[in-house]
Amino acid sequence: MKKVLIITFLLLLAMSVSVGAAQVGDKIGEAVFSDITAYINNYPIPSYVINNYAVIIAEDLRDYGCDVVYDNLQRTLSITKSSAENDFNAPLMYKTSMETGEYFTDVLYTDIKTYVNGNEVTSFNVNGRTMIVIDQFGKYMDGYTWNGEARAAQAWLAGKKTAEYKPIQKRTEKIFQQEEDFEFYKNNYIGWYDFNFDGTSEKINVCLEERIDYNTDILVSIGSYSKRIKTYGATLESIYLCDIDLTDGVKDLVIITVEDSSDPVARIIRFDKNLTQYKFRFYDEYYDEYYELDENWTGYVENHYFNVNDDGTITFREQTPSMGMWHVYRTYKRNAQGKFDEIVPSYYTVLPEEYDLSFWDGGFSDYEIDMWRKGYIRAYTKYYGDGVVINKGDYFRVLYDNGKNYIYIEKTNGQAGWIYVTWDTNKLNEVYFMLAG
Repeated sequence: MKKVLIITFLLLLAMSVSVGAAQVGDKIGEAVFSDITAYINNYPIPSYVINNYAVIIAEDLRDYGCDVVYDNLQRTLSITKSSAENDFNAPLMYKTSMETGEYFTDVLYTDIKTYVNGNEVTSFNVNGRTMIVIDQFGKYMDGYTWNGEARAAQAWLAGKKTAEYKPIQKRTEKIFQQEEDFEFYKNNYIGWYDFNFDGTSEKINVCLEERIDYNTDILVSIGSYSKRIKTYGATLESIYLCDIDLTDGVKDLVIITVEDSSDPVARIIRFDKNLTQYKFRFYDEYYDEYYELDENWTGYVENHYFNVNDDGTITFREQTPSMGMWHVYRTYKRNAQGKFDEIVPSYYTVLPEEYDLSFWDGGFSDYEIDMWRKGYIRAYTKYYGDGVVINKGDYFRVLYDNGKNYIYIEKTNGQAGWIYVTWDTNKLNEVYFMLAG
């Protein structure tokens, strides 16, 4: 208990320093993914890390034996143990395939005070929801334990049902990556996995075969089923094993290739006699409707990243629909027809990138290249935006993209606002926007 009190004090002290002058909605940090898993009575609950502390979403606790009540007048969120007996509706959880420390979302300052059994705890605003530190939650409920060997944070509610502890499994498993396995596999991959959960592994073979026209087909075999996919000069980049539909009794295979356009392309294949390929639909803002991509093309996938999320949605690391083609995470949800529709956000959070411009014949100075590696772009003329002016020679970075050619920028002096992106060479150096993707 003494250790918990010390940790709580240090966390509150750190937060009081960092947000002392913050206003509601100001960014005060970042939530990141972690290999730490969190449990309530041994039922896994989604968790992240903020300032090196494991945090959970307060609103999720409604499915873990708690009442969570928000009072807008008092600006408080109160968490207490529910009086109901069978009120655990914990969802099936899988461990994220994100790298530890990888960015999840911004943490915003909030004036809402959060209480656990009447005791105030440290809270954060993340995507409109409240995150709290799990050890503080456990402290004011019925206990908290840390399993260092399993890297598991466990909180306890007395009088509630308790599950048998089991480590969380990954829902998405990367089984091949060209950069890591190129010399071993080169143009084909062979492995054994149990696709239909019957205790017997099926052999998979993903093989590149050259056609008469010098393009390349992908021959996919899983058990006794096979399928040929026509491509244009594909090279095999990565393969993932996952389970998109937890109710259909079979696993799925994700194949990511790089083709003639030099852009990574993903295909998701279901284990059935036809090796059915999932289709994707993107939202068209102009026509206010979704349009469907050919099954042989599911969009560019940067860094060969793919993940099935806990709620059944899937996420790719892709480019934005806007000019500039910034790297972002784009998420898709399966509709009633089994096709994946993009969940269109109000804006995309742009991921920081580093690029080597030394090869580009653009007359860039060493300083300009160094700033680019830090994520900053140099303006070549004066540019007016919404509440912000970019002067010639100013450096700025892109934080958000609304998908409609508006980007939210922040200058090195902290000034920020939205600007509209065009290919006008008199405005911004378009070479940067080309390289951004």
